[in-house]
Order: sequence, then C-alpha cells, then structure tokens
Amino acid sequence: MEAANQAPDSTPSTPARHSPALSYASEPQMLQEDGWRDILPNLLTKTDFEALSDRLGRVVREEVAQLRADKANMEARMSVAEAETKALRTDLEHTNTAVTGQEADMAYLTTWIDDLDNRGRRLNLRVRGVREGGPSENIPDTLRQIFTQTGPGPNNAEEIRRSPKLSTHPRPPANTSTRLANKVVPPATTRTAATTQTGSEPPRAPAPAPP
Repeated sequence: MEAANQAPDSTPSTPARHSPALSYASEPQMLQEDGWRDILPNLLTKTDFEALSDRLGRVVREEVAQLRADKANMEARMSVAEAETKALRTDLEHTNTAVTGQEADMAYLTTWIDDLDNRGRRLNLRVRGVREGGPSENIPDTLRQIFTQTGPGPNNAEEIRRSPKLSTHPRPPANTSTRLANKVVPPATTRTAATTQTGSEPPRAPAPAPP
C-alpha cells in the first residue's frame, strides 16, 4: 500500500542509448557483408562449373586419344623392327654359311696351288754352275746353249711339222660319194613312225650311184 500511495517521481526520464560495445561489434559485420557482396558476383556459377568440366573432359579425352595413337604407332614400329631383325638374322646366317664355304674353298685353293707349285718345281732342270737369270731370260736359248756345250756334237735338229690328228673313222670306198648333197635320208617323222610301229628302225634307202 505504501508503494502504491507514493507519488510518482517527478524527474524526467531520459531515452535509452546504445552502448559503445554494440556499435563496435556491428561495424565488422557490416564490412563482412559488404565484402561478400563484392565477391559473390565473381564466384563461379553452375554453368561455369559445367563449362569447366566439359573443357577439362575434352582435354583429357584428347590426351588419351593422342596416347592411344602413339601406342599404336609404337606397336607398328616395333612390328617392323622385329621383322627387320628377323630378316637381318636370316641374312647373317646365310653370310656366315657363305663365309664358312669361302674359307673352305680358300683352304682347298691354297692346297691346290701348293701342289701345282711343287709339281712345277719337279719338272724344272737344275744345272749346277749356271746362275738364275732375271725375268727377261730366254729359257729355250739357254737350254739350247747348255745342250750344245754338253752334248756330243752341234745341234742339227730340224723343225718337224706337226701331223694332224688321225681320224678314227674308216676311209670310204673310192666309188662312194661323200658329199652330203647326194645322200638320201628319210624324213625324221617317217623314220620315227616306222620305229614306233615295228619296234625297230626301218631300212634306209640305198645311196644313188655317183654320176
């Protein structure tokens, strides 16, 4: 009751003031909001992300396609290199075989030349007291001089004409012509047909008498 009966305070009421702490706390928040407003227009949108993803995928696909092409090219080159290597190995084997054969031929030729040299030396005449001349020495004249000096008398040998080789065929009779133009030989086809039918060669026609 006492509180209710008391007279109201006659002092005028003053309006409420904001505290300095609240005013200082709101300024950074306002600055942050202003900063977001400046950043938001520069941020990537969904469309930008999709475009970036498409471009990245296209680059990756191009790189993968290039790698595949390089791999295929490398495989083709390796196949060619393998074929060339195989061909070179085959050529090398043939070359080794040929070289081995040539070595054997060279050994055979060397032996043959030595044998020919030895055989040629066996046919040489060794004359004591006669010096060997140079390449310009006339061997027949030297031998003739030696035989003349050491022989019983002068060299009276005469040149004898070489006779032709005797024929092994008998001489035809005197009344038989040997000219090919006068010989009558049956055709080859007729002689062959007669031989086929009878099993033996048919008798030839007698040669005509000489004119």
